[in-house]
Amino acid sequence: MNRLSLIVLSLSLSACSMFGSGPTEKTATLADLQPAYLPVKSQQLPSANLNELRDLYLAALKASDDQEVRRQVNSRLAGIEMLRSEELLAESTGSEQKLFAATVAAYEALLADNPDDANTDQHLYQLARAHEMNGEQDKSLAILTGLVGEHQDSARYVESQFRLAESYFSAGKYKEAAQSYKHVIARGEGLYYQNSHYMLAWSYFKAAHYDYAIENFMLTLDLMLLHSAEAVARERGDQEIVNDSLRMLSVSFSTLEGVESLNQTLDSMGERRYAAQLYQSLASYYLNLQRYKDSADSYQAFVERYPQADQRYRYQIAQIEVYQQGGFKQEVLQSKINFVADNQHDKPYWQTRSADIKTAIDDSLQNYITELASYYHTLAQQVDKKIDKKQIAQQRQHYQQAAYYYALFVASFPRHELAADMLFLLAETQYESGSYQAAIESYERVAYHYSHSAKAAEAGYAAILSYDHLPLPVQDDPSYKITQDNISLAKIDSSLRFTQAFPGDSRSPAIQINSAQAQLGLGLYEKAIISASALTPGNALYRATADNSITMSAWLVIAQSAFDTQDYFYAETSYSEVLALLPPKDKRLQALNERYAASIYKQGELALASNQHLLAAQHFTRVMNKAPASSIRVNAQFDAASSYYAIKAWDKAADLLLDFRQRYPQHSLTAGMGATLAVIYQETEQWGLAADELAGVYRSEQDPVKKAQLLYLTAELYEKAGNSSQAISYYRDYAHNYKQPFDINLEAMNKLNELYFAEAEDDKRRFWLKRLMQADEQQRSERSRYLAAMASSVFADDAYQSFKEIKLTLPIKKSLQKKKQALNLALQRYQQTAQYGVADFATLSLYRLAAVYGQLSRDLINSERPDNLDELALEQYEILLEEQAYPFEEKAIAIHEQNIQNSWNNIYDDWVKESFTALRKLLPARYNKEESVKNSMEDIY
Repeated sequence: MNRLSLIVLSLSLSACSMFGSGPTEKTATLADLQPAYLPVKSQQLPSANLNELRDLYLAALKASDDQEVRRQVNSRLAGIEMLRSEELLAESTGSEQKLFAATVAAYEALLADNPDDANTDQHLYQLARAHEMNGEQDKSLAILTGLVGEHQDSARYVESQFRLAESYFSAGKYKEAAQSYKHVIARGEGLYYQNSHYMLAWSYFKAAHYDYAIENFMLTLDLMLLHSAEAVARERGDQEIVNDSLRMLSVSFSTLEGVESLNQTLDSMGERRYAAQLYQSLASYYLNLQRYKDSADSYQAFVERYPQADQRYRYQIAQIEVYQQGGFKQEVLQSKINFVADNQHDKPYWQTRSADIKTAIDDSLQNYITELASYYHTLAQQVDKKIDKKQIAQQRQHYQQAAYYYALFVASFPRHELAADMLFLLAETQYESGSYQAAIESYERVAYHYSHSAKAAEAGYAAILSYDHLPLPVQDDPSYKITQDNISLAKIDSSLRFTQAFPGDSRSPAIQINSAQAQLGLGLYEKAIISASALTPGNALYRATADNSITMSAWLVIAQSAFDTQDYFYAETSYSEVLALLPPKDKRLQALNERYAASIYKQGELALASNQHLLAAQHFTRVMNKAPASSIRVNAQFDAASSYYAIKAWDKAADLLLDFRQRYPQHSLTAGMGATLAVIYQETEQWGLAADELAGVYRSEQDPVKKAQLLYLTAELYEKAGNSSQAISYYRDYAHNYKQPFDINLEAMNKLNELYFAEAEDDKRRFWLKRLMQADEQQRSERSRYLAAMASSVFADDAYQSFKEIKLTLPIKKSLQKKKQALNLALQRYQQTAQYGVADFATLSLYRLAAVYGQLSRDLINSERPDNLDELALEQYEILLEEQAYPFEEKAIAIHEQNIQNSWNNIYDDWVKESFTALRKLLPARYNKEESVKNSMEDIY
């Protein structure tokens, strides 16, 4: 027989007065509480007809005189009467009385006839039962009392004690009932063992011994739930006992110290696998009484006592629901905070749960995190804008709390359909609380990790704007510039990430150009070009650009970046694009035209640096043609001329310089242009033009040294141009005004000598020859001595010419006297010339001296003869003349021979040669020998 059947049997014996009527669902006091009851199961009746069976046993009784047989038959008849009575009871409508009278009579007779029957205890038990069924509790109780007293070894002892205990319980004799239940329990495990514990607990409860009641209800649960930790019995009847035990424990705990009593019970009796049901039952009991705080405290006590129990999360949820029912808003809030804190994914509790429990936890965790985040977010937004510092701090705290929960949601449920929205709200709260760096990171996660989200583009844009709020050190802090640049770089990266992810967004073109401009400002020229190029024709962002100004700005960034990286050709083409898009009256036109011109000009400079002068000139010329109004056009024209000058493209260089001088007469470069033009004209052998330019330079020059040089050069150029008058004028100015450098001054005077000689102005020439001689006297140099010798030779030649021009006429004496005077002067001057020691003029002087003597000899020979001489006198006269002339001829020969001796010293100039020639004539026998002369020359050289 199972335990449930035992309960049914026990309850069937007490269906009437022993246990009273079934309990109602609600009781007014503790005394009104009743133990759980189960309906009596219908027992299967024998298949044979009981009346017929009784008749058979009666017949057998009459037929037998054997005492043992009669005893057995009477026993069977008593049992049949019990069955017949039970059958009648089953068919009864409830109005019949004494249905077990025959049964009582049968067992009383059996006991009377067989006082020593070994089954007396069994018969007494059935008699007590029949009395009970007849409503005769006192008789039944008396019989059972006697049975347990006299038959303690009876198989019916335990059951009888149990029936006796139930009778006491029904009679309200809880102390006696408890004693009988103890007797049953003392016999150990059996059919009535569990039920005795249960009813013992009830007996203590009814007697207000709540501690004992608690102990035995706990023991009852121990027995009922031996193999279960969920307070679920294996049979429905047992489950009723379990449920009632839990209920009565809750009542008992609440009567004492509530959940503290439950804790103390577990401390004293030890932990129980069904402890969770104890706390839940107590919480439910309080909740039914609308004792919300006590109910919530019960759940909390379990959570605190068993932080790793699987039920913990459910009890936390139940606690929240209790607070909600009770309207405890603050407690609801705190409980949700606690739940979220205790059940996060990084906590050991969640990590060690089963998959099903994790899923269940997550359902509530998602809801509570969302509610908490929304709650604090709303609190922060409700704070008035006109608030004091304390409220500002409170508002910031609310935003931070909201941010915490938004972040927790995303971290816990990154794949949840609301993750992107929660992350966006996290970014919003971080932004509002001043945590701009954190806000940026959150916005960017929404934009680029949850790009499918409807908030993605908005988040990406918000991230870009947030960079403008990042804090900077004070400006005099050494880290200010570095921090500012780092923020700019990060913003650029975020911006470009946005435009790449959302090229169709209407904001992307503006963001792209802002990024390019920022890169340009940071000197990231190559990156700026790449970013700006995305906005030019042929690129996706260009197609999304409806504003020409953005395209123009893109070209401008490219142009500026290319310019700064010395890619001047790219800069030129980009500036060209800018100018094509620029409205005609735009204020930036002039400045951009300047940049355009500069980009071309810089190409010229690069070409110039690599010695590509022709290419440089072409670039500079393009500046003049494409940007004629630019300020750099002036430099370009001058540099173009200089470049052509460098490659000796003289005509182009001259044309550009002349045009420049005409266009910009007051320009600083114009002042020095004359010298350049002078060189060009010299190179093209336009000496007059070169001289004119240099004359202009001379007139404007302020430096005395340079002025002297320019004066002399100008004179030279005029001389080359054949403009003798201008050459003489400039040489004369130099000779008069610039005594130093001495050698240049000598040359100027010599030039005057030569020019006056060419102009046949002998007097003026001789003036400067005298100046040359004087200069040599004042400051001798090799050159001055040479020129002085040259000048002296001229004066000697003058004397020689005068000597030559005097003819020996009659009277010969008088003319000879005059001739000798001229001779002496010529000799003196040639001697002076020879004294300068200049070889060229020494040989000349010797030759001239010899010539003077030779001339005198010849003149004597050829002098006029008197007319009045006869032949003999004439002959004697001629002999006399020859005698007079011969010494002079000898003298001439001697001097010529002296002169040719210079050849022995490697001096063999024209005058030495002339002396040789003269000697051949004077002494042909000696000097008119070719071989001899040839050999002599060979000896010399």
